[in-house]
Amino acid sequence: MIAESTIDTAAQSAVFTPLSGMIVTRANASNETLASHVRENLKADYARLHNRADWGKWKGRPLAIVAGGPSLKKTLHELREIPSIMVCGSAHDYLVGEGFKPSYSVHCDADLDSSLAFVKTRPDGSQYLLASSCHPKLFEALRFQSRLMWHNYGAAEFTEPAIQGGCTVTLRAINIAVMLGFYDLHIFGMDSCFESLEEQ
Repeated sequence: MIAESTIDTAAQSAVFTPLSGMIVTRANASNETLASHVRENLKADYARLHNRADWGKWKGRPLAIVAGGPSLKKTLHELREIPSIMVCGSAHDYLVGEGFKPSYSVHCDADLDSSLAFVKTRPDGSQYLLASSCHPKLFEALRFQSRLMWHNYGAAEFTEPAIQGGCTVTLRAINIAVMLGFYDLHIFGMDSCFESLEEQ
């Protein structure tokens, strides 16, 4: 889950042929843009997530990890029963608007406009966990909030620990939660961005 990062250039340059009907995903920023953000944010020397003194402290305490899928709106009553919440990316303002105050808010999007749109409402007491690959202006926009920087494995080469995981912020958040010591995880809204006509 946490590792020293090196870029596998052979894997990145491999030719990928999608299957018929397959949904193909890709980052919304080039590798050079991600690396540029990392370099800029490292210069600012923000406090690091991996330097927290409470790694593993929350063992046994339930944590909700909240993504932005359409099922979220149908499960808010269940979410209200869980004392600690880690919200991911685009779900932030929706959740805050529903009266929740997340303990943690995890972000790794490199695009400035969408990142700022996710955090228009910023409750006191939430801690913002920002990947070093996020746009530097997101760090600046959140300067009055508690924020910690973490490294997104694969975004650049690091001499510091980096968080591994899948291709979404929610998958990285799961690893962050486990490293903080949360093992009783409850996942909400992790049904991507689609709902059938029957569900609408």
